[in-house]
Amino acid sequence: MCCGTRICGNCSEKLKQCSQCPFCSEPGASDIKPDRGYERELRRMQISCPRCNEQFSGRFPELIIHLGKHRDLPCPNCAEKFVFPQELNSHQYNTCEHRVIECPLSFLGCDKMVPHKYIEKHLLSNYHQRLLLNFVQTIFSPSLLNNILSKDSKNAEQTFEKTLREYLEKINPLIEYVDQCTRNCHQLSSKKQDMETKINEIRTQSVAVKESAENAVKLIKSIYQIITSITEILNKMKSQPIGGSRLLDTDGTYIWKVKLSDLISNRQTLQSNVFLTCQSGYKLVLQCEIYENTLTKTSYISVAVAILRGEYDAILSWPMPYPITLAIVDLSGKRNDISYPIHMDPSMPPLQRPMNDSNPPCKVDQFYPLEKIMKNNNRYAQNDAMFIRVHLDFVAGSLNSIPNREQPKLQNYDSVPNKIASQLLAD
Repeated sequence: MCCGTRICGNCSEKLKQCSQCPFCSEPGASDIKPDRGYERELRRMQISCPRCNEQFSGRFPELIIHLGKHRDLPCPNCAEKFVFPQELNSHQYNTCEHRVIECPLSFLGCDKMVPHKYIEKHLLSNYHQRLLLNFVQTIFSPSLLNNILSKDSKNAEQTFEKTLREYLEKINPLIEYVDQCTRNCHQLSSKKQDMETKINEIRTQSVAVKESAENAVKLIKSIYQIITSITEILNKMKSQPIGGSRLLDTDGTYIWKVKLSDLISNRQTLQSNVFLTCQSGYKLVLQCEIYENTLTKTSYISVAVAILRGEYDAILSWPMPYPITLAIVDLSGKRNDISYPIHMDPSMPPLQRPMNDSNPPCKVDQFYPLEKIMKNNNRYAQNDAMFIRVHLDFVAGSLNSIPNREQPKLQNYDSVPNKIASQLLAD
């Protein structure tokens, strides 16, 4: 204070309205200044928590942080929470935007209790404006002037002056409040312009973002179509073996080298290159995979041959009439191949003219046990490779010329290897 007296911040706000210092009676408004020296002393003090009496080893700034967990006194109007009752009371009666206050024109008959945040709206309401207009008309009404002037001049002058002073005392606070409202309106108008500018910027950015999003969607759709096309091409490529078509050897055979590590690790069907019986003949492909016998829990090499749709199918005989024999080649040079003749029935779907890219394959699921192939020094696999041979017997004659009931069981073109193969399968 002007006299050096120390008071708290809440009390200082109340003393600003006093016409003299309450401690030294110095006339005029109290000269109140922040006590920086005491603030520095306070920051060096060891202070206990006034809510829970907890002793702090730190100083005053740590107390401010600690008091955060005691913020449990809610304002009933806005639900904001405070630490001390004094803070809550000061907030409720001075700063809370939701506090309910009396209309400044209550002395004119306005009995409205309005939340502080809506007081400006109330002051501009028709109800409030009518009361203010009635007040002005009352001051300058002819009946009031005649009543005053009808008395003696001296008393009339004193009465008129007294009446005016009474009204001026009531009007002055309103003028100050109107000025504050005017300043607030200017600030709100400025904020409104800023917000409109920002909103326009956001709208412009939104349009740009929308256009970018639409372009991104179009790009994604294009990429998706490209990926779909590539996937279809890859699927077609997967369904077709790598490399071009080749012809059978002069003895009607085709030999395919199978990499065992690819067969075992991928556990997928491998396909050979496409081969033709002749330049304008049947189009075929070999297949190889691992077959699991769930009953015996044994893995087998499965070998199959499939007829593909070719360019010259229209001039070929259907069903395909030539007997087929599949074999795993003996690499020891002893010609003890593991061979299996495919039973040729003219009614079999795999032998008919292909309506799709490929017919169902003629398959031998349990061609040879995988375990025996993988044994060391095995004569059917060397350097991670085995060789599968297919033989088409063009000499045996057309199946169409032999009645189904008279068709003999097709023998392997090499009877000795066939007996060895049967013996191995029996093992």
